[in-house]
Amino acid sequence: MQFEPALTLLVLATVFSWPSAVTILMQDSDAGLPVPFTTMIASSVNISCLGLIFSEGGLIVGSLTAIGAIVLGTMLRVSATSVPIGLSVVFLALYLCFIAQTRVPLL
Repeated sequence: MQFEPALTLLVLATVFSWPSAVTILMQDSDAGLPVPFTTMIASSVNISCLGLIFSEGGLIVGSLTAIGAIVLGTMLRVSATSVPIGLSVVFLALYLCFIAQTRVPLL
């Protein structure tokens, strides 16, 4: 098996953004309160990373990688502060700047 830096960056971004992004889906969250800015950023990064994981790895590898990232994000219990969200934005930006550009042909 070959090391994939693209999937690694996307998994790290998913792991660090998962605890904040999942707060929107919780049953006990108050629907009347406005969603904090950090939660909106985390959910955007998380959904983008999950889509890019499937795009990068295909259906089977993408499914296994996404499930592993979500389980790892749940197990680590990273605090829902702005530091992990900032790290997830940095990992997604690294993927988009350095890896995604080499895969898309210019017109």
